[in-house]
Amino acid sequence: MVNDALPNRILSGTVVVKPNIDRFTPNGIIFKGESQETPCDVVLLATGYKVSFPFISQSLIPTDKNQVELYKYMFSPKLAHPKTLAFISLAQPVGALLPIGEMESRWFAQLMANKLSLPDRQTMYEDIESKRIFMKRFYESDRHTIQVDWLDFMDELAAQVGVKPPLFKYFFTDPELWRALAFGPSLPYQYRLEGPHSWSGARDAILTVENRIKSPLKTRLPDSRKRRGTKSLLNITRFVGLILFMIFAYLLNLIL
Repeated sequence: MVNDALPNRILSGTVVVKPNIDRFTPNGIIFKGESQETPCDVVLLATGYKVSFPFISQSLIPTDKNQVELYKYMFSPKLAHPKTLAFISLAQPVGALLPIGEMESRWFAQLMANKLSLPDRQTMYEDIESKRIFMKRFYESDRHTIQVDWLDFMDELAAQVGVKPPLFKYFFTDPELWRALAFGPSLPYQYRLEGPHSWSGARDAILTVENRIKSPLKTRLPDSRKRRGTKSLLNITRFVGLILFMIFAYLLNLIL
């Protein structure tokens, strides 16, 4: 799995990059371009997954080279009743998959309870096409057909369920929570603040996580008037800057 630690592992020699496998031997592997055997105890074939549904007719849910036409990667506009068949966690996020599956389950439950409804087919096909355009940021391969950015996709799903955090509202009513949502880590808790399936402890959970992250970075400063005055001036400057930014964003939204 490509991650931030991999380059350091390669530089330190604890991970060795090898070419493709040429053939297996009774006790190991011979790589292409090499003649000597590399002894191996275990070989992990990290080939990924094939998007295929052999238990469903291709006439209903056709797949081709890992590509499938699903609204939000969940519902097929081709079905007579699209909401009755949902594919949960059929996504490849840059982030955690389980919160996406949970959000999709919440959406599906609301649909089956007739508390929500899917948009018309034209809207669903337009969303599918927008996802295809998004895929152009990756190199063309069977691997990148259901790729999503975690936060953007979670916000999309949350908007459908009615649980997307109202940042503009919190800016005025709960500045501490707004700051945590705007500048802190993105947490699944934020989708339990309001709407269906809300949780009374979501706010405290978000602030607790943010404080735990910030606490190692805090340094103790001398308790002097000069320090307090500088900090107060900095807070005022930040607050004024945030107000101006919100006004600018609002005016820009009206223009566009």
